[in-house]
Amino acid sequence: MDFSFTKMHGAGNDFILADVSALPPEKLEKIFCKERIAFLCDRHLGIGGDGLILVRILSRRSKNFPAKAEMFYFNSDGGSAAMCGNGLRCAASFVYKRNLLNREKKMCFLSAGLEAEAEILDERGERVKICLEVTEEFKKYTVPYQGKEYCVYKGAVGVPHAVVVLEDAEEWENLDVKKFGAFLRYHTLFAPAGVNGDFLFLKKNGDETLIPEFLIRTYERGVEEETLCCGTGCSSSAVVLGKFFSLRKKLRFFCRKGDQIDIEIIEECNILKGVYLSGPAETVFEGILSFEDENEKS
Repeated sequence: MDFSFTKMHGAGNDFILADVSALPPEKLEKIFCKERIAFLCDRHLGIGGDGLILVRILSRRSKNFPAKAEMFYFNSDGGSAAMCGNGLRCAASFVYKRNLLNREKKMCFLSAGLEAEAEILDERGERVKICLEVTEEFKKYTVPYQGKEYCVYKGAVGVPHAVVVLEDAEEWENLDVKKFGAFLRYHTLFAPAGVNGDFLFLKKNGDETLIPEFLIRTYERGVEEETLCCGTGCSSSAVVLGKFFSLRKKLRFFCRKGDQIDIEIIEECNILKGVYLSGPAETVFEGILSFEDENEKS
């Protein structure tokens, strides 16, 4: 069968996207099995990507209800995940550019039982704002690593994250994110699900009136490597900085390649209502991959 796809990235976090609205639900898992997803995401043998995103259109906008779509997200190892912030922005851009919802700029996505809003911010569909939900309250832990004790803040914005705030720029720059991230990912404190690891450093701009800016590096489970950006990681970090460091509700993050992610925390009566994330969603290329479906052989 022919597999039509779009390769996209959100601040360097790259994905393969496809519209599966015409595919019967019972065939979804058979055609996009774990092994095939891992093959497609392989950077040497397949298309290459940090993950695969399948989009299904559920309903168009009506008078009382927003346009709605479903997102199925898979890491590059073929395993599924509940949410991906950069992936959600790319999914919204994908739907908008392909005119799957009549060029609606506001839409709602379902992903593994979670519901998230998305809004296209420009005519080209390359800057997107999404709203994510804090699905697990963040708590503080003390974790020893290589002879030093680190404060680690663990919770979840869709998926679990462990956030570490570093005070030294050189330590942040030279940090072995894969090694430290894997240490946190498989730590007994965070078993059995594991965590993604985020490592922050505050940029000094000398003007306290400006939006606080942070450098961020992330290790992602399922990819088992450092990735160039992680939307839920930026969102989780913003929640941690607000709760434990009393920073203002607007924060800015610069990912590994310098891309900018803006976060705004919305509260009502000291109750967290949502985490709004704005950032890029860019198309790299489109194509068709033909493969034989072993499940349909007679």
